[in-house]
Amino acid sequence: MNWRRGNLRPSTPCPVAGAGSTILPTVTLYSKQDCPLCDEAREAIERVRRRTAFALREIDIRSDAQLEARLRERIPVVAVGDEELFEFHVDEEALARRLAKTAAAT
Repeated sequence: MNWRRGNLRPSTPCPVAGAGSTILPTVTLYSKQDCPLCDEAREAIERVRRRTAFALREIDIRSDAQLEARLRERIPVVAVGDEELFEFHVDEEALARRLAKTAAAT
C-alpha cells in the first residue's frame, strides 16, 4: 500500500476557480493504515475515477482524536463534499451518479 504519513493525502490537485477552469467535486476517503476494507474502498473509488473526474483526498482518522472516536467503528467512510455517502463498502454506480449530479449543479 502506498501510504504517506500525515492526515491528508491529496491524490489529485484540485483546480483553482478562475476563467475557463472547472471546479471538481471532492471525494474524501476516511481510512487508516492496515485496513483491508479501506484498501477495497480505495480501489473502488479509483475505478470510478477512471471514468469520472474528481479530486480525491484521503484522511487518516488516527491523526485526529475526535475524528477517530467518531469514525473508528465505521471506516472506511466516503464523503462527497460534506455529505457522508458510504461506510464499509463503496457502491461504485451510486458514487458515479452522485458525482454526476454534483458536477451538473456547478
